[in-house]
Amino acid sequence: MPLRLHKPFFSGALVLALCVLALAGHAQQPVLEKLLVNTDTSTFTWPQQKISIQGQERLYLAPATPTPLAEVTLYFSQPQRILQARFVPGPDYAVADSLRFINGSYFRGRLQFNNLKVATFPRLVVNLLLQDSSQLTQEVLLYPYFAPVLPADMLTATLYQREERVVTWPVANPQALRWPTGWQIAQPGLSYKVMP
Repeated sequence: MPLRLHKPFFSGALVLALCVLALAGHAQQPVLEKLLVNTDTSTFTWPQQKISIQGQERLYLAPATPTPLAEVTLYFSQPQRILQARFVPGPDYAVADSLRFINGSYFRGRLQFNNLKVATFPRLVVNLLLQDSSQLTQEVLLYPYFAPVLPADMLTATLYQREERVVTWPVANPQALRWPTGWQIAQPGLSYKVMP
């Protein structure tokens, strides 16, 4: 007669309970879901206005001035797990108002950006203190853009066929300009080259 072994019910329940506890111990960390940067003239939103540059995602900013005062609003997944959020001081900004938790759903504070025209790799960094006493740092890379401006009175320069001339046009924010480096043919007999 074959011997039958019955697994007790409680051993299966114990394994299930241990799996649930293990999963609870590795709960997902809060993640930045949305970021709003409000300046005096515009609002820029992450992830809607993110752009990818050399495989890195950046928040597109086009402030009216290189040193804007900005109100920053941060929305995280699982905000109830966050005890405190603070801006990490950096070379790209000074904290004007620390982050406050608003209505149990988002954080808001203010930053005074330093000169974004000369910032090499501007970024916004936030440190989170979680309920389990662990800390988490989240970073958003910024892409400040200042449109090149050519004075209107300089656009009247004319050039005639068989005439050679060097025309100098002062441009505000020339670092945002991109142009071909070689000679360009505009039409037969008329070629030009743009040099910085």
